Formats: sequence, C-alpha cells, structure tokens
Amino acid sequence: MLESGEFDAARKAFVRGEDQGDNACSDMLTQLDQFEREKLANIAIETGEYKEALEQLQALIEQDSEYALLALGVLHQTGRLGRVDLHQAKACYQRAAELGSVEAHYRLGCAALEGLEYVAAHSAFTKGADLGDDQCKNILSKRDLFEEFEIEKAIDSGDLRSALERLEKLADLGSANALAEIGWVYHSGQIGKTDLLLAKEYYERAIEAGNMGVYRNLGLLLLEEEEEIHARDVFLRGAKEGQPSCMYQLSRMLRNGDGGAIDTRQADIWLNTAAAQGHLVSQLLIN
Repeated sequence: MLESGEFDAARKAFVRGEDQGDNACSDMLTQLDQFEREKLANIAIETGEYKEALEQLQALIEQDSEYALLALGVLHQTGRLGRVDLHQAKACYQRAAELGSVEAHYRLGCAALEGLEYVAAHSAFTKGADLGDDQCKNILSKRDLFEEFEIEKAIDSGDLRSALERLEKLADLGSANALAEIGWVYHSGQIGKTDLLLAKEYYERAIEAGNMGVYRNLGLLLLEEEEEIHARDVFLRGAKEGQPSCMYQLSRMLRNGDGGAIDTRQADIWLNTAAAQGHLVSQLLIN
C-alpha cells in the first residue's frame, strides 16, 4: 500500500496491527508519521513557508531525522530563517554526520569553506571521501582550493618561505586572506626584517579585496609609525564596517585625544558597541 501511495489505507492497517500488539506495525506507524512530516516540511520549504517548515523540522529533529538536520542546516546556511548562521548550520550538519549521514560531511565541509575555515573543511571532505562520497572526492581533487590549507601546514612546520611563496600565488589571484597574511608576515618580520612599507601596501590591498578585519592591523601599524591622525581614521573606517577590535582602538583614541579631539561620549558609544559584539577587553572595561 505504501508503494502505491495509499497512505490512509496503510495507516489504518498499521493501526489495526498495533492494536493487536504487533510491534512491527508500531515501528511502521512511526516511520509513516516521520515520512509525512518530512513531506510537509519539504512542501513548506518549496513554497517559502519557512516558519511552518521550521516547526516541522524541529519536531523531526527530536526523532533524529537526517532529512530534518540537513534541511535545517541549509535554511541556516542560506539565511532563509532571517539571517545567515553558519554556526547553527554546521551544528546541524555535525549532528547528522554523527548519526551516520554521509552527505552531512559534504555539507559541513561547504559551510566551513564559506566561513574560510580551510582546515575544518578539509577534514570534513576527507571523512566524506573515506565514506565513499563522490562530491567530497571531487572537492578534494581541486588542490588549488586547499592552497591555504597547505599554507597553514607550511607555517606550522616552520617552512615560512614556502608559505610566503604560496601566499603570493593566492594574492596574485586576488585572495583577500592571502594579502592580509602577507601583510602580517612583513609587519611582524617573520621572514627577515620588518618591512612596514610593504606591510601597509598588502594591508590596503587586502581591504580593497574585502577583508575588513585588516583595518585593525593597518591601524596598529600606523600607530607604530606615530601616524595617529591616519590611524584614528583607519580605526573609524573599520569600526563602521563592524569590526569590534577597531571600535575598541577607536574608543581609546577618542578618550585620550590621540590623533584628534577628545570625545568621551563617542568613546563610550564605540566601547559599548564593541562589548555588545563580544569584544572581551571592552566587556571587562565596562563592567
């Protein structure tokens, strides 16, 4: 009956069997309930009724439904529930993987890649490939995608020159992360002596390529060069881009009058904003 889609008739048959003490019928009723709920959730997703889909999926997750975990992960990853939430998406995929879902490893790897977590992505795809997932195998075959993973290994092993060569190749392709990393290499003097001029150039290119987190490093570099006015402007730009570390640094400069006039009111605003976004030092200062 199930194969022919006669669900009502199947349900009645299983209910009669359950009433007679047949455990197999009880199990089939549970599976049928789950299947019907998954069907309703899928229809809600396809029609854009995400609130209804969420209710169905949450109920299914209590039953450890692989479908529900993967579907909810996608909703979080794509922002269909209001905002993109990679943390929740990865949590769903991780749970599905723990329950034995092979596809979950692929989705977990994709979410990690989206968050630029190359090591975590590599690990997820490797586990999926080991379980026979062709999508994971295909991703792993694209070596250039994991160039940054190889860079991390080179850095960990102390082969900084090899890491720099790999970073420069990525920088030539416009990688904002690679540009930022090279800037830090020259800023910190990890290879040879410090070169603040080159560091500044790479930081600025990284920002142009979209890495807003580099505003902090650029601002600190300018402070090292005693360019306080320029540093304050850089921290302001970073703060406006939502960077808590820049908000904190800007607050300090505003409070002390570094690089411009003292403005304690704005200093407090930026400090509280940074704290609200999880900046630990800011949180300690306002408590």
